[in-house]
Amino acid sequence: VDKITIYAPSFIHPQRKEILKYIIDKGLKASIPSVRVDACDKELLELIKKCGQQSLTIAPEAHEEMRYKLNKHIPDIVYTNFMKLAQEVGFKKIKIYLLIGNQTKEDSDKTVAFVKTLKQLFKGKLYLSINAIVPKPRTALEKPKFDKKELKNQINYMKKQLRSVNVEYKFNTLRYSYV
Repeated sequence: VDKITIYAPSFIHPQRKEILKYIIDKGLKASIPSVRVDACDKELLELIKKCGQQSLTIAPEAHEEMRYKLNKHIPDIVYTNFMKLAQEVGFKKIKIYLLIGNQTKEDSDKTVAFVKTLKQLFKGKLYLSINAIVPKPRTALEKPKFDKKELKNQINYMKKQLRSVNVEYKFNTLRYSYV
């Protein structure tokens, strides 16, 4: 074994730095599939980089106001600081998960503006994975109605908006989003 993949929700283990230092000391490589921006500092990013990882994955979901509606209380400043640190540490790529659905054109515009800000701070490659919000019972996402036609309209609108941003993106197929 020369590489370890750490499958943990956003790798928020209280001893994550010590775990990475141990892996590095043993001469191993590690892959961390995703990180929580509010749990990252420069030292952690440097350790992840020393483990051989060239890219990071984060999930802001949307612009700040929409994130708060989704009960994800992480302000934009935390994401912008994260992007600055990732740039400083030397990461080459950041994958960003975003959600669409049950939003207005203004919401889409705010999300695209948020992405533009992130791209201005990070000179490497940004890759967006954009997924439909799937209504889930007994959660903050219980109410959104899954309307394929409306989602297609939102996708087409967002594609037009993203043309001016130097990012790669993929809208995941709606066929697999409906429950």
